[in-house]
Amino acid sequence: MIINTDARNHGDSPHSEQMDYSVMAQDVTKLITDLKHKKVTLMGHSMGGKTMMTIALNNPSLVSSLVVVDIAPGTRPRASSDIPGILEALSRVQVTPGRPQWAVRKEADAQIADAIPLGTSEEKSALTLCGAGRFQDRYLRQFLLTNLVVDGEGSAARWRVNLPVLQRALPTLAAFSVPPGATYPGPTLFVGGENSAYIE
Repeated sequence: MIINTDARNHGDSPHSEQMDYSVMAQDVTKLITDLKHKKVTLMGHSMGGKTMMTIALNNPSLVSSLVVVDIAPGTRPRASSDIPGILEALSRVQVTPGRPQWAVRKEADAQIADAIPLGTSEEKSALTLCGAGRFQDRYLRQFLLTNLVVDGEGSAARWRVNLPVLQRALPTLAAFSVPPGATYPGPTLFVGGENSAYIE
């Protein structure tokens, strides 16, 4: 059985003023307990990876194995540079009400285009050599805009993510601290892309 979860303040999960790895780990642990699973394999990407590492460190007996994708157990350098500007750009988006979702996302895309950085100079060079132009930032914008939804005809657009809380919580989410004496002895796989800015 595979269970895919939305973190609090993301997707269809409830919004909350509390946003750190401790409470997100508690959310997932409660889900595992409610489903009466005794031991599970955990996999998480980015923020989800840090959440799963927190569970493994706090409840190692609950975890049979751990897969962490595109993140390391430390501070994310990029979170203190690119991401605040991206979240700020999303929070400033103003779209015409009463339009279909595709039109709303297209309008928002034009508004955030300048706020999405292409990446490091090495990444820019590689993309230019490949003739990819501005593919990377366009892809990131399209990913971010999946969070801008219109619930029905004539409805106002809304962000599924809780932008104000994410902005306030970003310094906490960028960091990662291991509880004193905590260890996870089980099998662990770290997966990172060759050009990832989140694993060094």
